[in-house]
Amino acid sequence: MADWAGPLATAVRNLLITDEAVKAITTRVYPMGAADNPAYPYITYVCPLTDRQEYCYAVSDPQLNIVRLQVDVWATTYTGAVALYDAVFACLGKAEVTVSGWGTAKLFPDVAGGVISEEVGGTKIWRGMRRYWVMLAQ
Repeated sequence: MADWAGPLATAVRNLLITDEAVKAITTRVYPMGAADNPAYPYITYVCPLTDRQEYCYAVSDPQLNIVRLQVDVWATTYTGAVALYDAVFACLGKAEVTVSGWGTAKLFPDVAGGVISEEVGGTKIWRGMRRYWVMLAQ
């Protein structure tokens, strides 16, 4: 894991669990694959989704590191999934977080997967997926 990936994931998780709208629905936020049979609703994330890419940003900040983050919401009802999906988007869309040992990261919405139904262990659940660009400024 890159030196910034763990602190970035922690910063995004902290943003989600302290946001009032998200917190009103759930405080269960896990790295993708880390939740073992969790209670619904909950949120999972993958960070980084892709390898870091180097970009020339500006003379004042010549290096900007761009990665992608994927956030999924999981609920037992369509209405519950949409409410959580919207709360997470309101929280993360154009958010800014401090990444320990790195600097500031700005999040921008990217791909929206919408809310779909899936069957997990014989039970119908609802999942919403959205990806974000994360710009890490050193």
